[in-house]
Amino acid sequence: MPRGIIGRSIAWQALAPAVPAVGLALAVGSLLGRGLFPAPTMDGVTVTPDIPVLLTVAVGLIFLRASTAVEELRAG
Repeated sequence: MPRGIIGRSIAWQALAPAVPAVGLALAVGSLLGRGLFPAPTMDGVTVTPDIPVLLTVAVGLIFLRASTAVEELRAG
């Protein structure tokens, strides 16, 4: 089996469940955060917490990618 096909297969198996899960987690976390806690204000201006949340998710994905080895993936 060609290496490119195996690589694409692994990418699809990893990204197909991960992308919707991250999107759902961001949506639920944002809605819960806005529902339970009031929006922070600084000098009368509302500050949105979206950038810190997205930055946290990005850093988490970078560490997840770095700590996942091909040998740990199961076939079958």
